[in-house]
Amino acid sequence: MATENLQVQYGGGADFSSEAWEVTPVWPGRPMINGSIHIIWSGLDALDGEVEIEISNDEINWNCYGGGVACALDTVGGADNQVFEFTHFTFRYVRVRYTKNSVTTGSIIIRTHGTQQRKE
Repeated sequence: MATENLQVQYGGGADFSSEAWEVTPVWPGRPMINGSIHIIWSGLDALDGEVEIEISNDEINWNCYGGGVACALDTVGGADNQVFEFTHFTFRYVRVRYTKNSVTTGSIIIRTHGTQQRKE
C-alpha cells in the first residue's frame, strides 16, 4: 500500500523493494509538485550494493527512473547518503530497489519529502 511520505529502515544484507510512495494520487488526493528521496546507508561491509529508483503508474509494473537516460543507479558501500530530487512528477508511484550483491550487514534508511499542490 502506498503512503504519502516514507521513513523506513532496512537491513543491508538482503535485497528489497521499498514500500511505494504515492506522489500523484487519484481524486480527491493532492498530487506532489516536487519531492526527494533521501537514502542513508551505514555499516555496509562491501562496496557493491546497488540502489535504483523505480516508477510506476499502477503499482504493479515498475521501470527504472531516468527521464530518458540510464537508471538512477549508485554503488553503495560503507557509510554515506544520496538524495534523488524530482522537480516534476509524471508518474503515480515511486520506490527504491536495493540489490545487496556481496553485502552481508549494515542498514539503509529511506526518507521521502514532497511538496503538495494547494487545495483550491
